[in-house]
Amino acid sequence: MKLGPQLPSRRSPKNQGVDAFIGHWLGTCLNAVVFLERQ
Repeated sequence: MKLGPQLPSRRSPKNQGVDAFIGHWLGTCLNAVVFLERQ
């Protein structure tokens, strides 16, 4: 289920994979920062 406007994807699957990897990495880093600050 996707939210927001449906934009035609002009990006290659490779770039989409990179975006997903970067997004996952940033999310992991943010979770780690929040976890450390709560201790």
